[in-house]
Amino acid sequence: MRAAPRDDGLEEEAALPARREFALKAFKDGKLALVQSARLCGMDVYGFISAVSQAGIHVIDYGIEEIAQELALLNGDR
Repeated sequence: MRAAPRDDGLEEEAALPARREFALKAFKDGKLALVQSARLCGMDVYGFISAVSQAGIHVIDYGIEEIAQELALLNGDR
């Protein structure tokens, strides 16, 4: 007999550190944009910038096209 799935948010909370580490690595490797990475781990952009800096990852390391993509994401364009 299987136990009923939990709906108290504990599983989601337990997954946050792994999601954060994944988001940091994806951002560092250029797989996800800053905004996308922040959303993935449930942080606002400014909080994620702080986490990136604390992890020793350069926050700004892009050209004009990449900056335009970030601005489009912030403005809700996908």
